[in-house]
Amino acid sequence: MKLNKTLKTLLKTCVSLGALAFVFTKIDFHGTWRTILGVSPWWLIVAIVVYALSQFISSERVRLMLAALPVAISRCVNLRLYWLGMFYNFFLPGGVGGDGYKVFWINRRYGTRVKSAILALLGDRMSGLAAIFVYTIAYAAFRPGLAQSVGMPAVEEFRLWLLLLIPAGIWAYWLFFRFFQRNIASASIKAMGISLVVQGLQMATAAAILQGLDANGSQADYLFLFLLSSIASAVPVTIGGVGAREVAFMIGSRYLHVDPNCAISLSLLFYAVSLLCSLPGIYYSFHSDRVDGKPSPVPNQSVEMTDIIENSD
Repeated sequence: MKLNKTLKTLLKTCVSLGALAFVFTKIDFHGTWRTILGVSPWWLIVAIVVYALSQFISSERVRLMLAALPVAISRCVNLRLYWLGMFYNFFLPGGVGGDGYKVFWINRRYGTRVKSAILALLGDRMSGLAAIFVYTIAYAAFRPGLAQSVGMPAVEEFRLWLLLLIPAGIWAYWLFFRFFQRNIASASIKAMGISLVVQGLQMATAAAILQGLDANGSQADYLFLFLLSSIASAVPVTIGGVGAREVAFMIGSRYLHVDPNCAISLSLLFYAVSLLCSLPGIYYSFHSDRVDGKPSPVPNQSVEMTDIIENSD
Protein backbone atom coordinates (compact mmCIF):
# COMPACT_ATOMS: atom_id res chain seq x y z
CA MET A 1 0.00 0.00 0.00
CA LYS A 2 2.76 2.47 0.96
CA LEU A 3 4.69 1.57 -2.19
CA ASN A 4 1.60 2.15 -4.35
CA LYS A 5 0.99 5.52 -2.70
CA THR A 6 4.63 6.52 -3.18
CA LEU A 7 4.50 5.56 -6.85
CA LYS A 8 1.23 7.45 -7.31
CA THR A 9 2.70 10.57 -5.70
CA LEU A 10 5.85 10.26 -7.82
CA LEU A 11 3.74 9.92 -10.97
CA LYS A 12 1.66 13.00 -10.07
CA THR A 13 4.86 14.97 -9.41
CA CYS A 14 6.23 13.96 -12.80
CA VAL A 15 2.99 14.97 -14.52
CA SER A 16 3.04 18.37 -12.77
CA LEU A 17 6.69 19.02 -13.65
CA GLY A 18 6.17 17.78 -17.20
CA ALA A 19 3.12 20.02 -17.67
CA LEU A 20 5.01 23.07 -16.35
CA ALA A 21 7.99 22.28 -18.59
CA PHE A 22 5.65 21.98 -21.58
CA VAL A 23 4.03 25.34 -20.79
CA PHE A 24 7.31 27.19 -20.35
CA THR A 25 8.65 25.88 -23.66
CA LYS A 26 5.58 27.33 -25.41
CA ILE A 27 5.64 30.81 -23.88
CA ASP A 28 8.18 33.56 -23.24
CA PHE A 29 9.39 32.53 -19.78
CA HIS A 30 11.34 35.73 -19.18
CA GLY A 31 8.39 37.80 -20.36
CA THR A 32 6.10 35.96 -17.95
CA TRP A 33 8.56 36.49 -15.10
CA ARG A 34 8.77 40.22 -15.88
CA THR A 35 4.95 40.37 -15.91
CA ILE A 36 4.79 38.72 -12.48
CA LEU A 37 7.41 41.07 -11.02
CA GLY A 38 5.51 44.06 -12.41
CA VAL A 39 2.26 43.27 -10.57
CA SER A 40 0.92 46.09 -8.40
CA PRO A 41 1.47 45.19 -4.71
CA TRP A 42 -1.71 47.06 -3.74
CA TRP A 43 -3.89 44.99 -6.04
CA LEU A 44 -2.11 41.89 -4.78
CA ILE A 45 -3.08 42.85 -1.21
CA VAL A 46 -6.69 43.28 -2.35
CA ALA A 47 -6.52 39.82 -3.93
CA ILE A 48 -5.21 38.29 -0.68
CA VAL A 49 -7.97 39.90 1.40
CA VAL A 50 -10.72 38.83 -1.00
CA TYR A 51 -9.38 35.28 -1.23
CA ALA A 52 -9.10 35.03 2.56
CA LEU A 53 -12.76 36.11 2.80
CA SER A 54 -13.72 33.42 0.27
CA GLN A 55 -12.01 30.79 2.41
CA PHE A 56 -13.76 31.94 5.58
CA ILE A 57 -17.12 31.60 3.82
CA SER A 58 -15.98 28.25 2.39
CA SER A 59 -15.27 27.02 5.92
CA GLU A 60 -18.84 27.93 6.85
CA ARG A 61 -20.03 25.80 3.92
CA VAL A 62 -18.15 22.84 5.42
CA ARG A 63 -19.75 23.52 8.80
CA LEU A 64 -23.19 23.55 7.18
CA MET A 65 -22.59 20.14 5.61
CA LEU A 66 -21.26 18.70 8.88
CA ALA A 67 -24.22 20.09 10.85
CA ALA A 68 -26.54 17.98 8.68
CA LEU A 69 -24.89 14.72 9.86
CA PRO A 70 -25.27 16.06 12.65
CA VAL A 71 -21.85 17.21 13.88
CA ALA A 72 -22.10 20.18 16.25
CA ILE A 73 -18.72 21.78 15.53
CA SER A 74 -18.25 25.39 16.58
CA ARG A 75 -17.36 28.10 14.10
CA CYS A 76 -13.90 28.68 15.62
CA VAL A 77 -12.98 25.00 15.81
CA ASN A 78 -14.22 24.46 12.27
CA LEU A 79 -12.13 27.39 10.97
CA ARG A 80 -8.98 26.05 12.66
CA LEU A 81 -9.61 22.59 11.24
CA TYR A 82 -10.23 24.14 7.82
CA TRP A 83 -6.92 26.00 7.97
CA LEU A 84 -5.14 22.80 8.96
CA GLY A 85 -6.76 21.02 6.01
CA MET A 86 -5.66 23.79 3.63
CA PHE A 87 -2.11 23.45 4.87
CA TYR A 88 -2.10 19.69 4.37
CA ASN A 89 -3.54 20.04 0.86
CA PHE A 90 -0.69 22.34 -0.14
CA PHE A 91 2.28 20.88 1.68
CA LEU A 92 1.63 17.16 1.85
CA PRO A 93 1.80 14.92 -1.22
CA GLY A 94 -1.53 13.72 -2.58
CA GLY A 95 -4.68 15.58 -3.55
CA VAL A 96 -6.95 14.86 -0.58
CA GLY A 97 -4.60 15.07 2.38
CA GLY A 98 -6.58 17.86 4.05
CA ASP A 99 -10.00 16.30 3.52
CA GLY A 100 -8.68 12.89 4.54
CA TYR A 101 -7.40 14.28 7.83
CA LYS A 102 -10.68 16.11 8.49
CA VAL A 103 -12.59 12.85 8.02
CA PHE A 104 -10.15 11.16 10.42
CA TRP A 105 -10.48 14.00 12.96
CA ILE A 106 -14.30 14.13 12.80
CA ASN A 107 -14.53 10.35 13.12
CA ARG A 108 -12.33 10.38 16.22
CA ARG A 109 -13.89 13.44 17.84
CA TYR A 110 -17.58 12.86 17.20
CA GLY A 111 -17.82 9.15 16.41
CA THR A 112 -19.32 10.02 13.03
CA ARG A 113 -19.41 7.19 10.51
CA VAL A 114 -16.57 7.48 8.05
CA LYS A 115 -18.89 7.13 5.05
CA SER A 116 -21.11 9.97 6.30
CA ALA A 117 -18.15 12.28 6.96
CA ILE A 118 -16.69 11.52 3.53
CA LEU A 119 -20.01 12.25 1.82
CA ALA A 120 -20.37 15.54 3.71
CA LEU A 121 -16.90 16.70 2.64
CA LEU A 122 -17.47 15.33 -0.85
CA GLY A 123 -20.64 17.42 -0.95
CA ASP A 124 -18.58 20.45 -0.01
CA ARG A 125 -16.11 19.78 -2.83
CA MET A 126 -18.84 18.96 -5.36
CA SER A 127 -20.78 22.13 -4.54
CA GLY A 128 -17.67 24.13 -5.39
CA LEU A 129 -17.28 22.35 -8.71
CA ALA A 130 -21.01 22.79 -9.38
CA ALA A 131 -20.66 26.56 -8.87
CA ILE A 132 -17.72 26.64 -11.30
CA PHE A 133 -19.87 24.65 -13.74
CA VAL A 134 -22.72 27.20 -13.45
CA TYR A 135 -20.46 30.20 -14.07
CA THR A 136 -18.65 28.46 -16.92
CA ILE A 137 -21.84 27.44 -18.72
CA ALA A 138 -23.40 30.89 -18.25
CA TYR A 139 -20.33 32.60 -19.70
CA ALA A 140 -20.09 30.13 -22.59
CA ALA A 141 -23.75 30.75 -23.43
CA PHE A 142 -23.54 34.55 -23.51
CA ARG A 143 -20.00 35.31 -24.67
CA PRO A 144 -20.31 36.58 -28.27
CA GLY A 145 -18.20 34.67 -30.75
CA LEU A 146 -17.04 31.98 -28.33
CA ALA A 147 -18.42 29.16 -30.46
CA GLN A 148 -16.54 30.38 -33.53
CA SER A 149 -13.36 30.79 -31.46
CA VAL A 150 -13.31 27.08 -30.69
CA GLY A 151 -14.43 26.00 -34.14
CA MET A 152 -18.12 25.41 -33.42
CA PRO A 153 -21.07 26.77 -35.45
CA ALA A 154 -22.80 29.83 -34.00
CA VAL A 155 -26.28 28.43 -33.47
CA GLU A 156 -28.72 30.25 -31.17
CA GLU A 157 -30.37 26.99 -30.13
CA PHE A 158 -26.98 25.85 -28.84
CA ARG A 159 -27.13 28.64 -26.24
CA LEU A 160 -30.48 27.35 -24.95
CA TRP A 161 -29.13 23.81 -24.63
CA LEU A 162 -26.14 25.14 -22.72
CA LEU A 163 -28.34 27.03 -20.27
CA LEU A 164 -30.49 23.94 -19.72
CA LEU A 165 -27.37 22.18 -18.46
CA ILE A 166 -27.37 24.44 -15.37
CA PRO A 167 -30.65 23.22 -13.76
CA ALA A 168 -29.89 19.68 -15.00
CA GLY A 169 -26.50 19.73 -13.27
CA ILE A 170 -27.90 21.14 -10.03
CA TRP A 171 -30.66 18.51 -10.03
CA ALA A 172 -28.11 15.71 -10.59
CA TYR A 173 -25.98 17.10 -7.74
CA TRP A 174 -28.98 17.10 -5.36
CA LEU A 175 -30.13 13.65 -6.55
CA PHE A 176 -26.73 12.14 -5.75
CA PHE A 177 -27.03 13.11 -2.09
CA ARG A 178 -30.73 12.32 -1.97
CA PHE A 179 -29.79 8.76 -2.90
CA PHE A 180 -26.59 8.24 -0.88
CA GLN A 181 -27.06 10.50 2.19
CA ARG A 182 -30.62 11.76 2.47
CA ASN A 183 -30.05 13.88 5.58
CA ILE A 184 -27.54 16.16 3.82
CA ALA A 185 -29.50 16.53 0.56
CA SER A 186 -31.16 19.79 1.64
CA ALA A 187 -27.89 21.09 3.09
CA SER A 188 -26.19 20.34 -0.25
CA ILE A 189 -28.48 22.83 -2.02
CA LYS A 190 -27.69 25.51 0.59
CA ALA A 191 -24.00 24.65 0.13
CA MET A 192 -24.46 25.22 -3.59
CA GLY A 193 -25.71 28.75 -2.93
CA ILE A 194 -22.73 29.45 -0.67
CA SER A 195 -20.41 28.03 -3.33
CA LEU A 196 -21.71 30.54 -5.86
CA VAL A 197 -20.65 33.30 -3.45
CA VAL A 198 -17.29 31.64 -2.76
CA GLN A 199 -16.53 31.16 -6.46
CA GLY A 200 -17.66 34.71 -7.17
CA LEU A 201 -15.13 35.95 -4.60
CA GLN A 202 -12.40 33.79 -6.11
CA MET A 203 -13.19 35.28 -9.51
CA ALA A 204 -12.95 38.70 -7.85
CA THR A 205 -9.53 37.62 -6.52
CA ALA A 206 -8.47 36.76 -10.07
CA ALA A 207 -9.89 40.08 -11.31
CA ALA A 208 -7.83 41.98 -8.71
CA ILE A 209 -4.69 40.17 -9.86
CA LEU A 210 -5.51 41.06 -13.46
CA GLN A 211 -5.89 44.70 -12.47
CA GLY A 212 -2.49 44.52 -10.82
CA LEU A 213 -1.02 42.99 -13.96
CA ASP A 214 -2.69 45.63 -16.16
CA ALA A 215 -3.66 42.72 -18.42
CA ASN A 216 -4.29 43.20 -22.11
CA GLY A 217 -7.52 41.87 -23.60
CA SER A 218 -10.95 41.13 -22.20
CA GLN A 219 -10.86 40.54 -18.46
CA ALA A 220 -13.96 38.37 -18.82
CA ASP A 221 -12.02 36.02 -21.14
CA TYR A 222 -9.25 35.68 -18.57
CA LEU A 223 -11.87 34.85 -15.92
CA PHE A 224 -13.40 32.24 -18.24
CA LEU A 225 -9.97 30.64 -18.55
CA PHE A 226 -9.65 30.86 -14.77
CA LEU A 227 -12.86 28.82 -14.43
CA LEU A 228 -11.66 26.25 -16.97
CA SER A 229 -8.32 25.98 -15.16
CA SER A 230 -10.15 25.37 -11.87
CA ILE A 231 -11.93 22.43 -13.48
CA ALA A 232 -8.64 21.12 -14.91
CA SER A 233 -6.93 21.36 -11.52
CA ALA A 234 -9.67 19.24 -9.92
CA VAL A 235 -8.65 16.24 -12.05
CA PRO A 236 -6.41 14.22 -9.67
CA VAL A 237 -3.45 13.68 -12.00
CA THR A 238 -1.14 16.40 -10.65
CA ILE A 239 0.08 17.62 -7.26
CA GLY A 240 -2.50 20.14 -6.10
CA GLY A 241 -3.46 20.98 -9.69
CA VAL A 242 -0.02 22.45 -10.40
CA GLY A 243 0.65 22.22 -14.12
CA ALA A 244 -2.92 21.39 -15.09
CA ARG A 245 -4.02 24.99 -14.45
CA GLU A 246 -1.16 26.41 -16.48
CA VAL A 247 -1.81 24.09 -19.43
CA ALA A 248 -5.48 25.14 -19.43
CA PHE A 249 -4.50 28.82 -19.39
CA MET A 250 -1.92 28.39 -22.14
CA ILE A 251 -4.18 26.47 -24.53
CA GLY A 252 -7.20 28.67 -23.78
CA SER A 253 -5.25 31.88 -24.36
CA ARG A 254 -4.62 30.80 -27.96
CA TYR A 255 -8.32 30.32 -28.68
CA LEU A 256 -9.49 33.48 -26.93
CA HIS A 257 -6.57 35.60 -28.18
CA VAL A 258 -5.45 36.90 -24.80
CA ASP A 259 -1.87 37.51 -23.70
CA PRO A 260 -0.42 34.10 -22.68
CA ASN A 261 2.14 35.77 -20.42
CA CYS A 262 -0.64 37.48 -18.46
CA ALA A 263 -2.67 34.27 -18.44
CA ILE A 264 0.17 32.18 -16.95
CA SER A 265 1.06 35.02 -14.58
CA LEU A 266 -2.53 35.05 -13.32
CA SER A 267 -2.37 31.29 -12.73
CA LEU A 268 0.90 31.43 -10.79
CA LEU A 269 -0.04 34.50 -8.75
CA PHE A 270 -3.43 33.03 -7.81
CA TYR A 271 -1.63 29.91 -6.64
CA ALA A 272 0.75 32.07 -4.60
CA VAL A 273 -2.17 33.95 -3.01
CA SER A 274 -3.95 30.73 -2.06
CA LEU A 275 -0.69 29.29 -0.73
CA LEU A 276 -0.13 32.37 1.43
CA CYS A 277 -3.65 32.16 2.86
CA SER A 278 -3.04 28.54 3.88
CA LEU A 279 -0.02 29.40 6.03
CA PRO A 280 -1.96 29.83 9.33
CA GLY A 281 -2.44 26.05 9.14
CA ILE A 282 1.28 25.64 9.92
CA TYR A 283 0.61 26.66 13.52
CA TYR A 284 -2.08 24.01 13.97
CA SER A 285 0.07 21.36 12.33
CA PHE A 286 2.57 21.81 15.18
CA HIS A 287 -0.05 22.56 17.86
CA SER A 288 -2.91 20.26 16.89
CA ASP A 289 -4.25 20.36 20.45
CA ARG A 290 -5.17 24.01 19.81
CA VAL A 291 -7.78 23.06 17.21
CA ASP A 292 -10.33 22.25 19.93
CA GLY A 293 -8.26 22.16 23.12
CA LYS A 294 -7.67 18.39 23.01
CA PRO A 295 -4.71 16.37 21.75
CA SER A 296 -5.17 15.45 18.09
CA PRO A 297 -3.13 12.98 16.05
CA VAL A 298 -1.48 14.76 13.13
CA PRO A 299 -0.15 12.54 10.33
CA ASN A 300 3.41 13.01 9.14
CA GLN A 301 2.40 12.02 5.62
CA SER A 302 -0.55 12.43 3.29
CA VAL A 303 -3.82 11.02 4.55
CA GLU A 304 -5.65 9.35 1.70
CA MET A 305 -9.35 8.53 1.79
CA THR A 306 -8.54 4.83 1.30
CA ASP A 307 -6.38 4.90 4.43
CA ILE A 308 -9.20 6.52 6.40
CA ILE A 309 -11.72 3.89 5.31
CA GLU A 310 -9.37 1.02 6.11
CA ASN A 311 -8.11 2.28 9.47
CA SER A 312 -11.18 3.87 11.02
CA ASP A 313 -13.82 2.08 13.06
